[in-house]
Amino acid sequence: MPTWIVTHSEYLCNFLIPLLVGFSPAQLRHTLNFIEAVLVCSAKHKTLATLTRLLQVAHADHFALADFFRVSPWSGEQVRAQLTLRLLKIVAQIQAVTGWRLIFLSVDDSLSRKDVTTHKLQAVGFHFDHVRQRRQVGQYTNGSKHIALHLQLGPVQFLLTWRPYYKRTQVKHLNRLRRAQGLTPLVYHSLPTLAQQMLAEVAPHLPKTGHIYVLFDAGYAGHGLFNFIRQHGWDWICAAKANHRLSAYPLSEWWSHLGHQPIERVTLRSTKGNHTYCTRYCVGRLRRYPCPVKAVISKRNRRARPVYFLCSNVSLSVQCLLKYYSHRWEAEIVFPQMTKPGVFTAWAGWDYITHLTQAESKN
Repeated sequence: MPTWIVTHSEYLCNFLIPLLVGFSPAQLRHTLNFIEAVLVCSAKHKTLATLTRLLQVAHADHFALADFFRVSPWSGEQVRAQLTLRLLKIVAQIQAVTGWRLIFLSVDDSLSRKDVTTHKLQAVGFHFDHVRQRRQVGQYTNGSKHIALHLQLGPVQFLLTWRPYYKRTQVKHLNRLRRAQGLTPLVYHSLPTLAQQMLAEVAPHLPKTGHIYVLFDAGYAGHGLFNFIRQHGWDWICAAKANHRLSAYPLSEWWSHLGHQPIERVTLRSTKGNHTYCTRYCVGRLRRYPCPVKAVISKRNRRARPVYFLCSNVSLSVQCLLKYYSHRWEAEIVFPQMTKPGVFTAWAGWDYITHLTQAESKN
């Protein structure tokens, strides 16, 4: 990692400057300074003061950088929309070069943990945390929650867009403050609703030639999101809870009802090696969803607790279904890089297509 930044990367400037429409020269300098420092900084805590110490360029001042984010008149939503459009154009270019047609859109949420004493930030509150194990009752973590939409095309992945999530109690508290200030009240949106909003935002700009699968976990599995994805002509694969009802029985009872079916062993590759799972499957119907779906019940061994998966494409084999769903793990890998606001994956993807184009021209 470099100790100092004396000039900005040409790739970063070529990618970023066209997105920042309406930014003044000073705002452009602050943006480039911040993103360049975030990309190369290896410190555990990337504070503005830490990032500024890397910058040996003009106007590198952490007070000015703080004012750029706090009071500078620019729209984060507009920049995010421009970034998403640019990323989808890169996806189309990669498809044109490689011929890849299978696209995975992964929806997932994550917590940005804060100290317990942090309470002045608007988005920070106590959220349920299923990752950190605690001895006391209630696994809650102080932090801000966001939901993100990832796209994967072959080995290339992008963080397309994201939304902050506010609990219903947070929205009520903020609306009391906003009414006192004469501001427009906020509207509460659930996680599945935010997922639909992000998918609707990218739907008109996705490649028309690819087969799109939307991947999500059990917290989003509901007829609203199922029907929304079906209306766009996409397929979906999701994890499901044991009480999710398929045809006449909940999923928790289907393993015993399929006792006549031989167990199919499926081996999947992961970062920790290969794992073999015992699986059975059935095809049935869900409530308020018009098409048949395929359910897969998976166990690590015969005595383990089962895990349930649903898929709208009933023609997929069990091996293929579980392999496709495993692509959702890529979204988990990108979450630690959420402080790098989408630019690292975009820059890497642009660099990837540049090398592909150069190799193709040589051949």
